[in-house]
Amino acid sequence: MAEKYIISYENAEVRNFLKGSMHFWGISQDVGWGCTNHWADVMLVQYMLSAAWFEAGLTCDGIFGPKTAAAIKSWQKAYGPALKADGKIDAVNGSNLRSSVSKTIYTMLALNEEFVKYMSTKYDNIKTDPKLPPELRSELTIRGGSGGSLKYRGVQTMVN
Repeated sequence: MAEKYIISYENAEVRNFLKGSMHFWGISQDVGWGCTNHWADVMLVQYMLSAAWFEAGLTCDGIFGPKTAAAIKSWQKAYGPALKADGKIDAVNGSNLRSSVSKTIYTMLALNEEFVKYMSTKYDNIKTDPKLPPELRSELTIRGGSGGSLKYRGVQTMVN
């Protein structure tokens, strides 16, 4: 499930990378060949790629296929050597900026960073973007309010 993850106060590295933001938009499962590819996760990736990188040319349909794989890999290459250009987007595991396996920046965090650059007025609540597919708008979880907090994969998530 695609959702907004709250970054813990202690995690200055990720907050600084995201230009001071206290959250990021994330996926619950990896997106790529051989992955589960939950449609909402795929659609969030397609939407963010299309919004942050105009060359993506993707249809936000929630279906992972050759066009989405090529767009991810092409964007990863264009971003530079800080990303592993494998056509896959891993769900952020823990509160680290970099993957413990590849030692590269999580592509999902880099995609958020690009989104902040190009869509800063929509970043806090992407549900306000009229270009967000309606199916994703109704599925996207934005947690917050007066509730407590819950650790999810090492990233603090607010719950009502």
